[in-house]
Amino acid sequence: MEFTKHPAGTALGEAKTSFEMMQDIQDAAGKGTYAPFADREEWELAEWLISNANQRAIEDFLKLPITRNRTQPSYRSKYLFMKAIDQLPTGPEWSCELVRVRGDELIENDEVDEENVEELELWLRDPVACVKELIGNPAFQGNMAYAPEKVYADPEGQTRRFDEMWTGDWWWETQHCLPTGSTIAPVILASDKTELTRFRGDKTAWPVYLTIGNISKHVRRQPASHASVLLGYLPVSKLHSFEDNSVAGYRLFHYCMKKLLHPLVTAGNEGVEMACADGQIRRVFPIVAAYVGDHPEQCLIACCAENRCPKCLARANQRGENTQFQPRNQAQTAQVLHAQATGQYPPEFIAHGLRPIFSPFWSDLPYTDIFTCITSDILHQLLQGLLKDHLKKWCTDIAGKVDFDARFRAMPYFPGLRHWKQGISKVKQWTAGDHKQLQRVFVTALVGTTPHHDVIKAGSALIDFIHIAQYHSHTDDTILALQQALDDFHDRKDIFIELGCRGHFNIPKLHSLTHYVSTIKMFGSLDGLNTEHSERLHIDYAKKAYAKSNHKDYTIQMTKWLQRQEAVIWFNAFLDWR
Repeated sequence: MEFTKHPAGTALGEAKTSFEMMQDIQDAAGKGTYAPFADREEWELAEWLISNANQRAIEDFLKLPITRNRTQPSYRSKYLFMKAIDQLPTGPEWSCELVRVRGDELIENDEVDEENVEELELWLRDPVACVKELIGNPAFQGNMAYAPEKVYADPEGQTRRFDEMWTGDWWWETQHCLPTGSTIAPVILASDKTELTRFRGDKTAWPVYLTIGNISKHVRRQPASHASVLLGYLPVSKLHSFEDNSVAGYRLFHYCMKKLLHPLVTAGNEGVEMACADGQIRRVFPIVAAYVGDHPEQCLIACCAENRCPKCLARANQRGENTQFQPRNQAQTAQVLHAQATGQYPPEFIAHGLRPIFSPFWSDLPYTDIFTCITSDILHQLLQGLLKDHLKKWCTDIAGKVDFDARFRAMPYFPGLRHWKQGISKVKQWTAGDHKQLQRVFVTALVGTTPHHDVIKAGSALIDFIHIAQYHSHTDDTILALQQALDDFHDRKDIFIELGCRGHFNIPKLHSLTHYVSTIKMFGSLDGLNTEHSERLHIDYAKKAYAKSNHKDYTIQMTKWLQRQEAVIWFNAFLDWR
């Protein structure tokens, strides 16, 4: 193990953690451990009610004679119950900012009075306060790092290991740009639009999530650990008042993200003193390090068209090549967008496949290269993309649907392996677990379906890549094997064109594989940066919250419900600590 010679994570003093401060408040007031609740049983009832019942059901329950006469909780009405819940410590407060749009422009003052004006709501929290909440949470003590390190898999220190974010090169390199003793909080963002209703209605939310790379990835991946917080809800609108509502939507996204992340500009430049989970005070620099999203979201962030790569300058007809193209440059891209906005019309605007987004949210973020921040996505690029949408289809065309399904049905039952009793062609809804089960037996089913050995070798190479990319820990050797698997696939992929399964390989998700090695080296293993986690967060932070509302003016109700859920989660962690 090797630590940077540039001192990092230096403690400036000691401070009480939030749990210790809560204990002092209770002791000073002479209250019990469960205050503002009478005892453990009353608290457990309150926790169950706030987590499982809506407000009408809570009111009805508290009015039941058996509740009033036998249970006799101190909160005898919904009002008193919510008042007690609201006394619990909670996370950063929510605020709402109105974004007024007219035609093709954003309005930043209230003096304009025109008919064709649409008011949209941007719900947001202070990202610096969210970072402070996460890095200071005593529940994460023992799973927190404050400085980068280089880890080696061998005693000689020749073979690097990459797993946690602090073992990657990004943290190591960024640390040298900051004052001696500074502590980096690598901010990991994720956003994705999601449907709030399953079968009817058009209710949609666009949540933005935040976590930090200081927390071990095995903790960040667990929804029950609550190591990710909801940072905001971006406005969702069809923008009918715009002639080109797609471009207007792109600009609206960047405008709102700039407002959402604005506090990180000063904090990232100057640092903020924060009490950390170990009770030490450090000067923390919250810096956007990674942005997790699917391909459309990545292109939206990069201000480029969806037929281009959000990380490099590969042209649309070059995406099938196994080549490292010139990476996008943030400063150059910002200059090109500015030149386009001022009517200079630089040729790079078209050559780089850019969209007319003239004020990208990332232009002012310190120490951030947004194109490096865009991470590889196992769920959408590998499992749902190349495996399900492409390789499975090509091989089914070659083997024949009936024969291929028969091979999967003929596989014997074995503990830990899914038995495909109807084959794979009739599966309508695929989950991430289904994809992972498919990759384990895919090559076995493929062998013997064709006399063309290159089909087997190409399919096996791509499955190898998908499997190795999901390792929870990488070394120089596994990264070399990952690159070799990609090279082997490209050497033999033309067999699918020769057999008529594919006309070309200009596939965005195939091209994305060329960036996996560099992403792992920069940020550690990809299981800590997977959209599978953010997709799971939609259940807790969007769908459940919407279900608890009355479905009218629901966003404000969602934020209030989520704030109370955070209070309950925090208080439970405090009780476990005490």
